[in-house]
Amino acid sequence: MYYSFQKSLLPYLKCFILFIILSSSFLVSAQYLDKSNDTIVSRRLNSIQNTIELPYSSILLDLIKERIYPNEFQISESISKFFHFKTLFESEAAKYNMPSEIAYLPYAISMMDNRYSGKFGTAGVWGLTATVAARYGLIVTSFVDERLSVEKSTKAAFKYLNSLFELYGDWWSTIIAFANSPAGYNAAITRLNEPEYTIWELYQKSRLPFKDIVPNYIFTVYLGNFFQTYDIVLKPYKLPDFSWIHVYNDVNILDLTDKTAISEELFLQLNPVFVSTKIPGDSLFKVFLPETAKQKFYEWEDSLYFWGISIREVELLADSLEADDDEIINSDSIDPNESQVDLEKVAPKPEKKAPEVNKEQRIVYVVKSGDVLGRIADKHGVSVSNLKQWNNLKNDIIHPGQKIIIYKNANYKSSSTKSSASKNTEYVYYIVKKGDSLWKIASQYNGVSDADIRELNKIGNSIHPGQVLKIKVKK
Repeated sequence: MYYSFQKSLLPYLKCFILFIILSSSFLVSAQYLDKSNDTIVSRRLNSIQNTIELPYSSILLDLIKERIYPNEFQISESISKFFHFKTLFESEAAKYNMPSEIAYLPYAISMMDNRYSGKFGTAGVWGLTATVAARYGLIVTSFVDERLSVEKSTKAAFKYLNSLFELYGDWWSTIIAFANSPAGYNAAITRLNEPEYTIWELYQKSRLPFKDIVPNYIFTVYLGNFFQTYDIVLKPYKLPDFSWIHVYNDVNILDLTDKTAISEELFLQLNPVFVSTKIPGDSLFKVFLPETAKQKFYEWEDSLYFWGISIREVELLADSLEADDDEIINSDSIDPNESQVDLEKVAPKPEKKAPEVNKEQRIVYVVKSGDVLGRIADKHGVSVSNLKQWNNLKNDIIHPGQKIIIYKNANYKSSSTKSSASKNTEYVYYIVKKGDSLWKIASQYNGVSDADIRELNKIGNSIHPGQVLKIKVKK
């Protein structure tokens, strides 16, 4: 009987649940209608003090419904970032006597995504092509793309906007040509074949690849003025305290983030211009790191430079560790598929033992660009620890022009292969494979321990596939 009673109530329960769902939908719709309809949005647009015309279309209402309500968190994140950079955009606009609302253009193009990549190779918050970027002084290579820097791309973008406005004398023509190129905009106007037209007619009738810039820009200006109406809260956009360093030799980004204990995401936030796994060793490019990571970088600097060298660059490695500056290494015999490379195949044969010196020699070495303590020590047959002791250095940091004192005498036994010890020892380079461990690698060589490999390469227990390890083995 009790079961029958429950069964008889089931249809009523279903109706009640349906009523609750419909009521909730009605309340959400009512809230939406209360905040946005054609009359309200049109009136708000007209209230904005602006130089660039913002004509209303019902398309704008659709954008509000599609973009704000389902994506409040994303909108909050992106517009918070926009307001962080808005002062920069407005100050650049003021330099060229442009209306301040042109500052909303990068948000309309990319929603302030540094890593934005659009059609036809456009990139960065301003969506610049590589050709335009190069024209206005930005560097775009397989390693570095300065379009991804908000600060650098902003300067180039406003130079480009200024030249377009001088060409068209109209802000909407400038905006559309900026997003689609002057050639694309001119072709669209020709195909339209109408003496007079509105920007909404151009949007609806043209085949421009980036014609969405019309509704996107108007929506962005509207959102920037009325985001609080939609309960969107600005969040503090702040990066940790950071400063810059110079990288003088190639460095693998994964190695750097591992040894400095920062996330790859944070590194790319601070250094969006790097688009490869490697930071090129070029003093033109600054690398930004949090203050806590900066000191760790200097502690690992020599090792990071060593790990950043690929097997195809092993001749440079041998040059920096074993060979004199005027020696040329033949790398034709290197097989990139081999996991082990014998140093004898890629480096010069060890020199004969240097003549004995009866008394201590004192050398003053002037640091050149790209030098590191490890290279200086190996070249002169001394140790890094001695260099630090002789010059009262607390870490590995040196800079071009600095004078380094070096003492050489006949009794000093160098760890370099050029010393007399090279008669009984040799070095090989091993390329780490998937599944390798230091213990497994060491077990392949007689008299070599995993501790020996760690000490020689200045590393911990962590290794990764493709990493090059130097191993000292007995003949």
